[in-house]
Amino acid sequence: MGQSLGGFGIWHLIWKHPDLFAAAVPLCGGGNSQRVLSARHVPVWAFHGAKDATVLASRSREMVDALRTVNPAVRYTEYPDVGHAVWTRAFAEPDLQDWMFAQRRR
Repeated sequence: MGQSLGGFGIWHLIWKHPDLFAAAVPLCGGGNSQRVLSARHVPVWAFHGAKDATVLASRSREMVDALRTVNPAVRYTEYPDVGHAVWTRAFAEPDLQDWMFAQRRR
């Protein structure tokens, strides 16, 4: 899990070392949408606020759309009424903890 610059770090780490991670939860992140394809086996649930003026939601959408070309199970939640402080809503998602602990490294 990582928020903002940490969200960028999560995207970077899963393409660079996809075998190390059972799951990834980038919040308000982004990165190189071509490189993320190497993370095709990493379960991802990304979060972003539509009103984020610090990191535009299009950055997460771009990453998710790219990864979905090789992994249609990628999850994405965008909150229409939230800005950059998305973690409070994301961490309150009722399914997040169960989803995370259900994942296994390949």
